[in-house]
Amino acid sequence: MKVGITGASGFLGQHLVKALQGRGHDAVAFSRTAARAVAGCVETRSSAPGKQLDLSDLDAVVNFAGESLLGLWTASRRRRILESRVSLTTRLSETMCRDADGPRLLISASGVGFYGDRGDETLDENKPPGDGFLPGVAHAWEAAALDTARSGVRVVRLRIGFVLGADGGAFPLLRRAFGLGLGGKLGTGRQWMSPIHVDDVMRLIIFVLEHEDDQGNATVRGIFNAVCPNPVRNADFTRAVAKVLHRPAILPAPVFALRGLLGELSTLLLDSQRAVPAHALRLGYEFRFPTVEAMLGDFVPAPP
Repeated sequence: MKVGITGASGFLGQHLVKALQGRGHDAVAFSRTAARAVAGCVETRSSAPGKQLDLSDLDAVVNFAGESLLGLWTASRRRRILESRVSLTTRLSETMCRDADGPRLLISASGVGFYGDRGDETLDENKPPGDGFLPGVAHAWEAAALDTARSGVRVVRLRIGFVLGADGGAFPLLRRAFGLGLGGKLGTGRQWMSPIHVDDVMRLIIFVLEHEDDQGNATVRGIFNAVCPNPVRNADFTRAVAKVLHRPAILPAPVFALRGLLGELSTLLLDSQRAVPAHALRLGYEFRFPTVEAMLGDFVPAPP
C-alpha cells in the first residue's frame, strides 16, 4: 500500500513510517514545506494552507497533524490548537470526497480527552463526549474526519491515550523527573490513566490498514480507543514507574499547585479517563503490551 501521513516527522509519524516499512508499504509525507525530505518517506507533498492537496495514487491517509497541547492555553493558542486539527482534516475530507479515485481509507487521530473528566466511569467507544475545551476540540476534529464517510470512504477515528515510548512521548520526561527525585502522584492520584505503548498504536493502525472486513462485514471502521486493556490509577502508575527506575516516588504534586502553575493545561494530568479498547478487542486485536508493567519493562529491561 501507499499511505499518506500528515505529521510524518513527529514522534507518532516517524514510528508509523518505520512500521509501514516493516510491512512492505510506502509512506508519503505531507508537510507545509513540500521540498523538505522526511526520513523514511518515498516523497513529500505539500499541505500548505491554500494549496490543493495531492492525494493521487494513495491507498490511505493517516492524519496526525495538530499543534502541540503543551504550553499555556491563551485565547490565541486555543484557536491554533483547534484550527490546526480541524482545518487540515476538513481539507483532507473535501479532497477525498471530490476524488472518486482517491484513497478509500482515512485514519484520523483524536484523543481520549474526548471524554473529559469522567471519574470511575468505564469509557468504551460508545460513550458521549465530555465538557470542556479538550472534549470540544476532539469532537470537532472527529466531526471533520467523519464528513469523509459520506462519499463512501472508510473512516477510522483513533482516540489515542497516554502514549509511552522509549524515544518519545511521556516516558523520557518521567525518567528525568524521577532521576531528579521529583517523581510522585499527581493530585489525589486516584484519577484513571489510559496508557498505550507506541508500538501498539502502530500495530493497531496497521491492523486497520490491512483488515477492512471481518467475515464480510465492514466492521474495521468507526471509533477505536487506542489505549491498553488495563487502565491504571495515577498513584499506581507512579509506583510502577518508581519501581522500574529504582527511584523514590515521595513528592506528590498538589492539585492547587498544578492548576496554579499550568492553568487549564493541568486537565491533561488531573482528568480521570478510564478508557478501554472495546472495539479493538472485539475484532481480535491482541495487544503486545497490555499493562503498564509490560510497557515499562520494555523500556527498562530487568537486570540479569
